[in-house]
Amino acid sequence: MHVSTRLNYYYGKAQHKGNATWGHDGAFAHNAIYVDIDAHASTTGLYNPEYVAGLLQIMLPDYGKLVPNYAIGSGRGLHLVWLINQVPASLGWMVRAVTMSYSQVVATILRDYGVTGYGEIS
Repeated sequence: MHVSTRLNYYYGKAQHKGNATWGHDGAFAHNAIYVDIDAHASTTGLYNPEYVAGLLQIMLPDYGKLVPNYAIGSGRGLHLVWLINQVPASLGWMVRAVTMSYSQVVATILRDYGVTGYGEIS
């Protein structure tokens, strides 16, 4: 990979040039599948980040999905991260499709196990 001394680069779920570190603008490669779970005040059903991370670690394989490499408390929920080999931005549609598949399974597990009150899982 060529890194130019004339541009700023950022490394996260995607590699970016410029300042667009969270969206897809300026991305030239994807590094992770990333699912954000937001909990709100109305969350019920045994919510705490450790419980949810443990539940997902146990149940994701039963739903045909890999366990995330990281489950990071966000202060209001969890960020789930599956590391992947670098994928060019031109295949971002594929990364988004896999992410959507994981997001839907996570939402199903939470619903099936009575963990409710989450905002949109993205």
